[in-house]
Amino acid sequence: MTASTVLGGGSHIGGLSVHRAVAEGVTPDDSKRMMAALLPDFSRALQLGFLHADKLSAAYWEGVLTERSDPVLLIDEQGRFIRGGAAVERIFAAADGLDIRAGRLHACDPTSHERLRMLLARAVACVSPIGGSVPVRRPSGRAAYLVTALPLPRAIRMLAPFGAAALVTIVDPTARIRTNADRWRDAFGLTAREAELAALLMQGHSVDSAAHVLGIVTGTARLHLRHALAKTGVSRQADMIRLLSRL
Repeated sequence: MTASTVLGGGSHIGGLSVHRAVAEGVTPDDSKRMMAALLPDFSRALQLGFLHADKLSAAYWEGVLTERSDPVLLIDEQGRFIRGGAAVERIFAAADGLDIRAGRLHACDPTSHERLRMLLARAVACVSPIGGSVPVRRPSGRAAYLVTALPLPRAIRMLAPFGAAALVTIVDPTARIRTNADRWRDAFGLTAREAELAALLMQGHSVDSAAHVLGIVTGTARLHLRHALAKTGVSRQADMIRLLSRL
């Protein structure tokens, strides 16, 4: 006996097949009725399982898009924009060469747009998709964006929401790069000088050599270190370095 049910609005079909050993002969009517009675429950279980998996998948990709500080977005097999992180939205809001038109990533410069169109088409191709990068000119005259399209392997596409086929990243050469020191300042309230000292200590400097690099006296460097230790909630320099290295 074989039964199937449609899942995900038609994107998948789940099936169950029950086989009876040939030596046991023809399946009795009672067994058929028992299986038939179970099929609705089987269908509901599949629907719930698919919905749960779909939510887990969406949560994973939500993390991919929101936790990355660089501009990143997903496109589907037709090259249509699915969604992007906050950094992408800021690029679109700046209206300086890239936006979304007719549901697709669009470059204002015609030459750049043709390159971008071909890049995305290759990345989402059904057969042998290819990744790559292209520059996109900006009307402001600032350094061009660098757009990179990365095809999602088939195994990952099954986990991606809304039929995502490729991951697209955008590099703005003029954007300030967020450093580890920035994260330390946000997390622990370190001053700029305390964060600079911590970065040098993590590179293997002693307090004396770090003070020399920063152009301050050793006593001042030790004072900054004491403040940094207090703010990070540890009592030893090694513990602070171990903690900061995890951010």
